Amino acid sequence: MRGLRSAVLIGTLAVILRALAGALISSASAQSSSYGLTLHGAFQFPLEAVGAEPVVTSETPLELAWTPTGGSSLGLRIDRELNKSWQVATGLEVIRNWSDWDLQYSSLDADGEAAWTARDTLRLRTVRYRLPLIASTRVPFTTDWSLLAGFGVSLDMLPTDVFAAGAMQQDTLFHDYKIFENRIRWWAVPLHAEVFLHHAPRAWRTAGREADGGFTGISVGLRWWQEIAQNRWGELKWQYGTDVASTRF
Repeated sequence: MRGLRSAVLIGTLAVILRALAGALISSASAQSSSYGLTLHGAFQFPLEAVGAEPVVTSETPLELAWTPTGGSSLGLRIDRELNKSWQVATGLEVIRNWSDWDLQYSSLDADGEAAWTARDTLRLRTVRYRLPLIASTRVPFTTDWSLLAGFGVSLDMLPTDVFAAGAMQQDTLFHDYKIFENRIRWWAVPLHAEVFLHHAPRAWRTAGREADGGFTGISVGLRWWQEIAQNRWGELKWQYGTDVASTRF
């Protein structure tokens, strides 16, 4: 799994280094920089190969399994072309993530065995706001098709901690439980890598920005990001009658 993540990063960097070498070798052109807007939309798939791994923790009488289930993002970027191969971009994105929390409370008998268990699953939704700074390069295949590869960082703002609660009745007593996803800091700095297959139809080009076959078009590809330092922790609190238990990860 980690090998696949490393391969994605190495492949992205290889494409960027190839374009950078070409830009350094080529003579400077008189072309002026230009600006544009890019609308970004994405779905996040919980693949263990790229870091979306479940977390399981237990502390008698509780067991907790946290599983990322996906997410989505929508944003707008301002792009600035530096030359025919390179552009930098910044903007604002809204990121939504979802996760399932599988909860289990076990009552133990005198021998330390589970006499009975209570289970439930809660879903938690979080949101963050992102200010990215991405450098991208274009490696053309044809006049209409090219490969876009980018690498950079972002400043993510996490506006609040989030929680969800549930309850159930067993015999004459109630189970009350809450899950929490808490921040260590209100901000985070993830690393980014992205690779897109870009199509720029000739009919979309204008005499200005696209006269040389620049970036205007439509792209489909993959994005990966990972926070540099851990910035969140989860907690389960469970009350059954007068008994109160908690566990963290």
